Amino acid sequence: MVEPELIKKLLHQAEVSERVELVKGLPEKISEPDKVVETLRELFRWETNGEVIYWGAQILEEKKDTPGALDIVRQKLDAGAQQRYKEYLVKDMVHIVAGQFKMGSPKNEVDRGENETQHQVKVGDFFISPYQVTNRLYELFDPNHRSQRNAYSTEDNQPMIYVNWYEAVMFSRWLGCRLPTEAEWEYACRAGMTAPFHTGDNLQPSRQTIMEIIHTRKIPKANIWRKPRRLAVIRPTRGGFTICMAMFMSGARIGMAITIMMNAKRKEQ
Repeated sequence: MVEPELIKKLLHQAEVSERVELVKGLPEKISEPDKVVETLRELFRWETNGEVIYWGAQILEEKKDTPGALDIVRQKLDAGAQQRYKEYLVKDMVHIVAGQFKMGSPKNEVDRGENETQHQVKVGDFFISPYQVTNRLYELFDPNHRSQRNAYSTEDNQPMIYVNWYEAVMFSRWLGCRLPTEAEWEYACRAGMTAPFHTGDNLQPSRQTIMEIIHTRKIPKANIWRKPRRLAVIRPTRGGFTICMAMFMSGARIGMAITIMMNAKRKEQ
């Protein structure tokens, strides 16, 4: 028997990490698949954190043969996704034309990763958002994420901060989108260039603050995130390559508060 008030109370009192472990352990603690599904149904009524939802959705999709399991996921994430995409994103999405490029950096490039191997990659057509996700938009998905705002991102229209991969994946799905692949990411950020930076072989002084964040993982006292910045998506003169690099590091909660690049979407026919 699922007790709704007990689950609601638990969600309010437990930390995100505790709720994640609780959800992941449900199949071991509850042997009957239908009871697991009913427990997650009730939990999904109240839960807003993307990582908790991710693990719950994984379990429900594994138990797809249990009546109602997939309906819970669809209702939580997919219902209304296309409408949200049209309302919040479609006007800004940039069409990236299919092509091929040399992925990775050459051996003589400064700060090159030791595990890099340059190789030719083909990329198909897709759409991608040229802007970082704002607090306002992300909090429509997870209102409780407002507590993560701090001195580096306080306003509705500033980039949202402190999010991990699981949350990003669920947020993207909620919008009818997905995250870019690594190849799509680099293809869009390079914008047809081969130099280390969008400014050429060297970074302009005005952009060095961002690179300091990348290398030191320390945020300067000055708030550089006044509002979402446009990325150089096949428009190298826009100057967004360093932003792409900075955001690429935000796969975990490392505290440096760089937003994620979201919303890659296959070309619509």
